[in-house]
Amino acid sequence: MKELTTKLASIQNKLNSHLKFNLALQFDNSVHQSLDFLNSKKTHDNIMLNPYWPKWDGAWWHILALIEIGQYSLIPDKSIQLIQKSIHKNNLQYFPLTESELPKNIDPYRNIICHCQLGTYIKILILTQKDFILPEWIKNWFIKYQIQDGGYNCDDESYHKKHPKSSLVSTLPMLESLLILLQDTESFQDIKKNQMLKLLDKGAHYFLDRNLVCKSNSNTVINENWLKLGFPRFYELDSLRILSFLNKWANYRDILLPIDKISLVLESLCNQIEKDGTLKSGFHMTTVDNKSLIHQKDNTWKYLDATSFPLLDTLECPKVAANFLNREFLEFIQTFKFKS
Repeated sequence: MKELTTKLASIQNKLNSHLKFNLALQFDNSVHQSLDFLNSKKTHDNIMLNPYWPKWDGAWWHILALIEIGQYSLIPDKSIQLIQKSIHKNNLQYFPLTESELPKNIDPYRNIICHCQLGTYIKILILTQKDFILPEWIKNWFIKYQIQDGGYNCDDESYHKKHPKSSLVSTLPMLESLLILLQDTESFQDIKKNQMLKLLDKGAHYFLDRNLVCKSNSNTVINENWLKLGFPRFYELDSLRILSFLNKWANYRDILLPIDKISLVLESLCNQIEKDGTLKSGFHMTTVDNKSLIHQKDNTWKYLDATSFPLLDTLECPKVAANFLNREFLEFIQTFKFKS
């Protein structure tokens, strides 16, 4: 344990040194471009066609980029209000598990919210709306669709298996948003809050039982790419994102993280610190998913090449991405409490 403490202290000094880099000039202009985009009538009209598509140059992704850099207070209220209206108009308020639950003329790609999208939507609302009231259908969603192992899965077929298994990717956005909601004492009445705390704890142990990125109760990493880091992440999973969530959960619940469950990820992160004291981004959203549904003039939707936007391009620059990753890892080191 002393060796780990010494290593983290050394890394903390390196991270602090790198954070002297001034970000303001790097993305100030691209932030304003995203705000102008979100304030435009064309964007407002497109939101009402669909709140989620297109990638990446759509309102949903501009908003998420601003949230990832902590600039959610700048997001125009009207764009959030329109997204709420659009989701109410275009999307089912439940996750259909059978064909009989599907209304006629439903497009599964445009009209069904997955767990990743819902978790992200909740985060958008609670961070941008002062008087946000959690709809009852969202409260019920957390309860109804949590699988016995503690997680969620955006693949509806998984729910029909004899032993349903969750997806780490689908689960994390749901748990992140639930943690934020529980920290806001106005979101739940006492009875419902206790139920939600149990769901949250069960979900956190889902990750701990898998050493964050592994198969159940093993050290076999499911996807080696999850050990790489990315920024901005949107829906993508990486080890630091999981570790950050678990640390916030542990501090909120006033418990100690078991070092044996997080050591694989923690060692991987420590080994990724470069000589200049930075954590490098290992993937870019614009290359992870380069296709998008795009609305056509004849009112159809086609899969075409996805297009980026200035803020996303800026955030994927190595120096900028490294700064945000370093801040996140530094926050973890400063607030991390563990038991051997």
